[in-house]
Amino acid sequence: MDKYESFLKMYKIKWKSSISSRALHSLANIKYNKPKYLPLVEDVVILNKFLKKKADAVVHTVETEKHSANYPDFAKVCLAQLILFNRRRSGEAQRMTVEQYQMAKIGGKVDPVVKSILTELEKKLCETHLRVEIRGKKGRKVPVLFTTDMQRNIEVLLKMRSGAGISNGGLLFATPGNQKKPYRGTDALRKMADSCGMKDPALITSTNLRKQLATLAQILNLKENSQDLLATFQGHDIRIHREFYRLPENVLQVAKMSKVLRCINNGSISKYSGCDFEDITFNPDEAVESDTDDDDDAADQDEEINTLDHPDVAHTQCDKEAVGKVARKRPRRDDFIEDQKEEPKKKTKKTADKHSWNHEEKQALKSYFENHLRLSKVPGKLDCINAQRKHPCLLNLNWKKIKFAVYNMVKARKNMLQ
Repeated sequence: MDKYESFLKMYKIKWKSSISSRALHSLANIKYNKPKYLPLVEDVVILNKFLKKKADAVVHTVETEKHSANYPDFAKVCLAQLILFNRRRSGEAQRMTVEQYQMAKIGGKVDPVVKSILTELEKKLCETHLRVEIRGKKGRKVPVLFTTDMQRNIEVLLKMRSGAGISNGGLLFATPGNQKKPYRGTDALRKMADSCGMKDPALITSTNLRKQLATLAQILNLKENSQDLLATFQGHDIRIHREFYRLPENVLQVAKMSKVLRCINNGSISKYSGCDFEDITFNPDEAVESDTDDDDDAADQDEEINTLDHPDVAHTQCDKEAVGKVARKRPRRDDFIEDQKEEPKKKTKKTADKHSWNHEEKQALKSYFENHLRLSKVPGKLDCINAQRKHPCLLNLNWKKIKFAVYNMVKARKNMLQ
């Protein structure tokens, strides 16, 4: 008895510090730098088209030949289509009942006040999509949406039940041998993924699809109430959504925070006062080169902050740029004719030497200022100098010529898109 008592005493005293905490620490270390994979968007598109094509073929066969031999395959197609479209947990979708579907079809009247705040597209979607409420994890009520094609497929599936020896009630995706046992959503999704010819079918699971939805939704920059709506649709609260379902935070931290850290370290953070992460843009080659620039380049960068870009080009409206624009609109003393004081002051017109751009120079501009052209942004002095460093064919040109050449390319691109 003394041994058992001493063991229990040691267990109470030492378990947390010697066993439990170390085990948890080891599990946490395993997750560090572990690659996280999500399904490719192109794979999801391939699977979606494959399911639609296969469902249309079965519907056409049933309408012409009137038999139910295709019920097992068709039920798996419908189940996989439901999981894929809604990013629903496979266990939740497979346990849907016929009664839940039929009750949702009866539906209720939409409040006119609620309907009035919706856009025309949202009103159309409300008319064509069916919403079914089912039991989710921990007893939560979770919605499932059916498109027009999915509703048609379910109606055909219900007509095939009697021929397959299944009663009208019970589970929606019941198996012919045991009506209380549904087809497994995980197996159905895996089978369809293996058959459609995608690149990486092993990544197509209901969990990965749900993480993909939460991850790609970050691109939309959703507000907090919209994030609550997304989390509720997925069947969990916003805390779980942020902690577990926003998977590739490493990518976002590198992509967004590195921009801020670089701007702080090179002293240009004041240029982006009042801007969001997405508004901070610069050439990636310039970011690498600016780390090794000398003091003269730093002075050029300060001058770039106050440089006036052409007023016709759309830019991010930050306070520093607005002040710079007002300051540069003031006429300079050199632009006036001092000899004729009695006459109204006029600006002298400077004639610049025209430069004929050859093919190599044009390609150099398009290559280096690719991001500027895409964002309709005119480069500053530092941008032009860095372009000359990278492309020797531009060394003999004044940086202003490079700047206004890019401006003309931006303007031509905008006119072409209009």
